[in-house]
Amino acid sequence: MQRTCSPLRPSREPVQLPDFNVEGTPTATAQGLIRAAMRGELASDAAAELVSALASVAKLREVEELEARIAALESVAAQH
Repeated sequence: MQRTCSPLRPSREPVQLPDFNVEGTPTATAQGLIRAAMRGELASDAAAELVSALASVAKLREVEELEARIAALESVAAQH
């Protein structure tokens, strides 16, 4: 079968992150990325993309937490 599209390839080389704690809160991680960019340890465009991706993950986590809270409230309401 012939391909109609070429395989996807990364548009840039992998990013080497500076040494900082990425296990903290999303806000702390974003601040670490921005500080690394300000010190020249990380390209500013890479930092911007990573902060944007981090914001997307945080939004997904927020939705998951809201879904769990709504389900818990519905469970309590159904028992009464």
